[in-house]
Amino acid sequence: MNENSMNCLEFRRRLSAAPCDADVELHAHAAHCSGCKQFKRKALAGEAALRRALCVTPPDSLSARIKLNKTMTTARAADADASLRDAVMLPRPDGLVARIMDRSALERARARHRGNVLQFGMAASVALAVFVGSIMLLRPAPIESQDSSLMSAVVTHSLSHTTGYDQTVPQERLTPVLQMVGLDFAKSPSRTITSATACDIEDQRSLHLVMRGEQGPVNVYVMPSQHALTTERVQRAQLQALLVPVRHGSIAVIGRPREDLSGYAQELKKNLRWRM
Repeated sequence: MNENSMNCLEFRRRLSAAPCDADVELHAHAAHCSGCKQFKRKALAGEAALRRALCVTPPDSLSARIKLNKTMTTARAADADASLRDAVMLPRPDGLVARIMDRSALERARARHRGNVLQFGMAASVALAVFVGSIMLLRPAPIESQDSSLMSAVVTHSLSHTTGYDQTVPQERLTPVLQMVGLDFAKSPSRTITSATACDIEDQRSLHLVMRGEQGPVNVYVMPSQHALTTERVQRAQLQALLVPVRHGSIAVIGRPREDLSGYAQELKKNLRWRM
């Protein structure tokens, strides 16, 4: 395996930290991974937009407007102080102190009533929380399906990873990618391979091939060390997916409806050599 190879996750992390990084390894990865190349293009466009936003020239009248606003604010504050002094100097109505004391007594009574209601509400909330917690503890724990998680990760990656479909990957480009994942072909596949990359599926290095199918592009994932417990199928309106367990991991095939996915899986299972 090439120790200097870079996967898509590492590429995007480094590019997000420094979009203008001219590192040779970053450039080499973007050259053969169309998804990361598009990610780099968007990152550079965002960086350029940010630089343009920081280069705004303030208008000539900005300083004068700031000074005017400060002067007007000071004047308003002075008028407010004068109005407050005038209000303080107003004569006190007869019986004002008595009315204030009566109002204070009423507010204290209301506060005591609200406190009693709040204490009752808190006690009821605690009792409800204990009841719900008891039900959750007594309920059997759900059984997580590793297969469903792996299938979901593969389908999500396939939907977000676009590759070329017209080109053909030559053998000299295919062999290094296979070696990065610890794989090799005992016999070349009968289908045309239009893209070959090493990508991360659930933080594990996997082989991603795109083949030319009868109904359109077919995404094939070979995932060493990720073991599906059983064969799993997913059928949606625009795609179908097949997950097959093999000796050293799993193989997933994703294509359009009416595509024979099992043929791809069987051919790869027969011709792949696992260098684990």
